[in-house]
Amino acid sequence: MHPVLRLQNIEQAPPSYRNTLRDALRGGPRALSNLQTLERGLAGRAQPKHVLPVLYATLDPSPILDASSSDTPPPFPDSLLDRVLICIGILATMLEDSRVPSEAFSFIWPRLFDWVLFIENYHDSHPDLVGREVRRPFFVGFVMATAELVAHEPTRDMIEATPGFRTLIGRIWLSFPESWDDPDIPWHHLGILLMDNLLLQDPTNLRDFVAAFDGGESQLATFVIKHIAPASIEYVAPAMDVILKTQKNQRFMAILLDHGLIPALTRLVALYASQKDAVKYLVESFPPLSRPFEMPRALHWITQALKAGLLDAIVLAGTNYPNHAGTIEYLQWFLAHVLPRARVYLPAVVQISRTLEHAVSLAAALAFQKSLLFPAWKAFVAMAEDSLQYLAYYSRPDRPRSVQVCYNSQCLKVLPRKSTKRCPQCRLCHYCSEDCQRIDWLDGKHRRECGDLYSNRVASPDDLSARNRDFLRTIVEFEYMRDRGM
Repeated sequence: MHPVLRLQNIEQAPPSYRNTLRDALRGGPRALSNLQTLERGLAGRAQPKHVLPVLYATLDPSPILDASSSDTPPPFPDSLLDRVLICIGILATMLEDSRVPSEAFSFIWPRLFDWVLFIENYHDSHPDLVGREVRRPFFVGFVMATAELVAHEPTRDMIEATPGFRTLIGRIWLSFPESWDDPDIPWHHLGILLMDNLLLQDPTNLRDFVAAFDGGESQLATFVIKHIAPASIEYVAPAMDVILKTQKNQRFMAILLDHGLIPALTRLVALYASQKDAVKYLVESFPPLSRPFEMPRALHWITQALKAGLLDAIVLAGTNYPNHAGTIEYLQWFLAHVLPRARVYLPAVVQISRTLEHAVSLAAALAFQKSLLFPAWKAFVAMAEDSLQYLAYYSRPDRPRSVQVCYNSQCLKVLPRKSTKRCPQCRLCHYCSEDCQRIDWLDGKHRRECGDLYSNRVASPDDLSARNRDFLRTIVEFEYMRDRGM
């Protein structure tokens, strides 16, 4: 036992509150409440070694060990649960005020964990717990205290090695109300545990965490997406932490994406972009949003982001943070490297046609036009307007649909589609003869474009639907006809 936790320390306390400490050790909840009041008043002057022995002794796990080993557990001594709850509250406050020696953390943690795990496991079966809503206050104190304990590296290692810890954290998160504006819920402290100490990127650790959710990874994904809402930053933080810590787990990331991760993150980015004091959170939200754009089905995810308001979010961020390097760098990447890939994907171009006009109206703001982002935005708009021309041509009722233009720029014959030959690699470019195909390949034009048309611009077989293939052929036809002034 650490010296600061010894009961003898109580007798060394100043006479003015020595009796309060003795009463708190032996008495009921009122005596502990008196200690809590006194401790708050003496903060900064009271010696932790006088208060901590009372808390440590009250958290003695012997009663719950006896209860756990019996099929018919006996009732607890009078008011024990209330006393333990008050002690956890005092402990959390002292930890937050840095008034507990870090060397004592490793002694405190096992008792704290045992009590809260017992509350979770027996809240619906122990006679002193059935019918009482005790989980929430215990969980609140536990999360606040543990978020401070993990700041001490040896104790953090002990906590992470504790069997059942990650599952308990998942159950605690599930038990908290969905109302983001509840002032009693320590969202920030829960975020600290999820971000820094659960290490969810490890598959084994993630499996332990998922065990808290009866529906497995699917329920966890739904729960995470639900928390990415236009709410307080503290409410969103735990969900964002789970996403950041699991983004290298391709299986779980795929589940998150299928449950609506991209629209939720895009709306969150738009919320932060519209505020003038949220740049830290805006920048932190970019990596989880951008990563899926480098994954399979990227064009599908880009389309979802466009539908959820990505263009407006980009303009708002450039307006409110016109010279912030971290923000501008990500936004330029979106405009120059992500969105151009979508110009040949029909669903994405349709979304651009629906959202570009409003984004352009937002971009008329003087602050945006003076921002570092404006040149990249102008280049994107020019590209987008080209894509809209493709869409307009594709949508024309009089567009020839059974003919094909020879892709060889020295030929450009218009022939019935069935009489042309496709490039066997990209399967998008048609030729009237093998000679034309050979000429177009040897002069370097199609050799440069072939891989780009297929590998880079099309991310998965889903993107090669009949309509998308038809749209890609339309682009080829349109560009050749425009080059020839047709």
